[in-house]
Amino acid sequence: MNDLRGAPENRGEGRGEHTSLLWFEVSGSPLALPVDQVLEIRAPSRYAAVPGAPREVLGLIQHRGRMIPVIDLAERVGGTSGESGPGRAAGAVIIVETSERGARRVCALAVDRVSGVRERAAAETGGELAGALLDLGGILGSPPEAPGATAAAATARPR
Repeated sequence: MNDLRGAPENRGEGRGEHTSLLWFEVSGSPLALPVDQVLEIRAPSRYAAVPGAPREVLGLIQHRGRMIPVIDLAERVGGTSGESGPGRAAGAVIIVETSERGARRVCALAVDRVSGVRERAAAETGGELAGALLDLGGILGSPPEAPGATAAAATARPR
C-alpha cells in the first residue's frame, strides 16, 4: 500500500509551476492523474460483489473503514476491456478522490499497471500529456444528489 498524500513534494505544494502526475496504463494506453487526486495505490484484491451493478463496477473494497466501488477503467473509458466483470484481473488499484460542487467522492480504479510519478510544468499542454490526463469528474459522473447516497450508486449509470 502506497499513500501518496504524505509529503508536500508529492502533492505539488510550494512548487508553483510544477505538478506531479501519476502515470499508469489502461488497455495499452498511457494515462495520468494529478498526484493530489490519488490517495493510495494497492495490489489487486478480492472485490465484494454488487448485484445489478453496471459492467464497469467490478465490486467493492474497504478503504479506511468504508466500502468504495472499484471501477474497471478500461471498460469506463472505452469499453475495450475484454475481461471485464468480477473475474477481471487488474494489475493495480488506484484509490482516488475528487471534489465537485462540494461533494467529496472516493473510488478505486482498476488499471493494468502503474508506471510512476513524474513532474511536469503547469504550462505544458502538448506532447505526451495531450489526451492522457484523465478527467476524474467525467469518469465518475455527477456527484450524488442525496447526501446519504452510497459511492456505488453514485458511480452507477444506466446501461
